[in-house]
Amino acid sequence: MPPGISALRDLACLDSRHCLAVGAGSTAPPTGDPLLTTDDAGKTWTAHKGLGPGEELSQPACNNSLDCTLVEHAPTTALLVSTDAGSTWAAEALLPSNLTVSCLDLEHCLGTEGGFRYSYQPLLQLFASGDGWSTWISRPIPPVAAQAGTPR
Repeated sequence: MPPGISALRDLACLDSRHCLAVGAGSTAPPTGDPLLTTDDAGKTWTAHKGLGPGEELSQPACNNSLDCTLVEHAPTTALLVSTDAGSTWAAEALLPSNLTVSCLDLEHCLGTEGGFRYSYQPLLQLFASGDGWSTWISRPIPPVAAQAGTPR
């Protein structure tokens, strides 16, 4: 593990040897959530130098041997894309805050965003993009009508 990184979270693998992960517990500069890569099945990890300090990263995903996505939460919420197995990244789309994203490929993504209208009523939104993140449509997800354990 690189100095100052205490744990890994949000892991995505390209194959059995090549993975990327968001590091947690960074105390060494640059602070934030560093992107880490391995090419030896996790024996060693390297901090990615291409992302700026202080970024909050999450949700790495790879759908083939080259294409990966990552969500950046600071300074804005953006979808970062790599087409070279994580060597370089570009911000491709601004996203609603607190969006959880899953991309099928570099054109089609789904996302969910959650919150509460009142302390007891969850508000969930489903987002979809089928044009490479140029546009997103959103639809509310209906609340669960019955509580768990209640016969229907």
